[in-house]
Amino acid sequence: ATLIVEVLSPSTTDVDRREKAVAYAEAPSLQQLILVDPDVHRIEVARPEGGAIRTWEAFGPGSVVRTPYGDIGVDALYEAIDTAATAP
Repeated sequence: ATLIVEVLSPSTTDVDRREKAVAYAEAPSLQQLILVDPDVHRIEVARPEGGAIRTWEAFGPGSVVRTPYGDIGVDALYEAIDTAATAP
């Protein structure tokens, strides 16, 4: 995989940001890991290199995230998220 997009869950957010991100970074082909918070308009982008995450950025309302497969508008993404589907 060159791009992984993961929607965070309140019960696994810390694991997703730590353990899973580190494990994903070890994939030699991965260029970006995108974490989407379903409750806050925030997308986090990790860029691994050499088996470790080298940069980690947060994007909020009005931002655009550039990916190898096209751009993701933060506002447009959150308009499309069905928050009822992510409710506990």
